[in-house]
Amino acid sequence: MATKEYAKAQYRKKIKLANKGKASLIGLQISASKVRIILNVIRNKPVNMALNYLTFQRKSAAKPLKKLLDSAIANAVINGHNADKLIIHKIFADKGAFNKKFITRAQGKSNKIRKQTSNIKVYLIEQKK
Repeated sequence: MATKEYAKAQYRKKIKLANKGKASLIGLQISASKVRIILNVIRNKPVNMALNYLTFQRKSAAKPLKKLLDSAIANAVINGHNADKLIIHKIFADKGAFNKKFITRAQGKSNKIRKQTSNIKVYLIEQKK
């Protein structure tokens, strides 16, 4: 049993070392479900193809995602990877904190307004060919 756990730990360590190109965006004021629509398209694609897709995408989440991907590419290049061979290894969006406000209503009442935010993380690896 211990050998399986050791092998899993070594695999996680290897993946962790390979993920040198990473970036995160915290507090994007778009809901995570809207962001995931775009993320599912660019997952496991080369970064050049993903940047091209995000450039011509008309959804509101595309522009911050493009900036995040540019940042991850720059981090990978600084760490010694070739920018042309990078692919998106992992990319995911989680729910963030709610921005809460109140709006006044009739007869002295009020309603809550909850604006959703999302936290996005990107991990890039170099394609082996």
